[in-house]
Amino acid sequence: MKALSSRGPDGFPGRFYQLFWPLIEEDLLKAINFFFQRRCSLRLVSHSFIALIPISLHVDSLDLYRPIYLCNTFYKIITKVMDLILQPIMKHLISHHQSAFIKDRSTHHNTLLAHELVKYLNQGKPRACIKVDLKKAFDSVHWNFLEKILRSCQFSDHWISLRMACVSSPQYSVLINGAPGGIFSLSVVFVKVTLYPLCCLLLLCNHSPRI
Repeated sequence: MKALSSRGPDGFPGRFYQLFWPLIEEDLLKAINFFFQRRCSLRLVSHSFIALIPISLHVDSLDLYRPIYLCNTFYKIITKVMDLILQPIMKHLISHHQSAFIKDRSTHHNTLLAHELVKYLNQGKPRACIKVDLKKAFDSVHWNFLEKILRSCQFSDHWISLRMACVSSPQYSVLINGAPGGIFSLSVVFVKVTLYPLCCLLLLCNHSPRI
């Protein structure tokens, strides 16, 4: 976790937790354990800012803005702990062709695989290669779909409730000229790879024979 990444609504960057760890360690661990044991709501700590960054010099529609989520560090810690717990079993759930975010796998394998496919396509009769942009299809998913994927992977009810608490609790405020607007909630999960990388993999590999 970056020490000086952009701060969330509480104003505390990762560096604060590093510098004052001796003072906050006991209370922080109690709060984390309380969430995992009781599955309490994270609504009070999961409020996030959304900064809209233009991806083009000439912006004339909302889809030309890239949303950047500025979350509270404590909320990031919760999601990070959950991913660390999930990491050891991901290789058994995700296709071996998927390399990103999976321990002991390298994305270089995908580059070599693409190279071999192009060589194969250049042999024999004419063939075509299609590049599929997953961005729009997986920008957002309904909560019940995510829950169904987790159940198909045979996670326990307690674990599923913890994960769903993480994605359904947050409230958001859009930064307008540097100032936050009103607070709102979502009825869908916006796929934030930086926060939920392993959940994103489970969604993307939903049709894998390993799931």
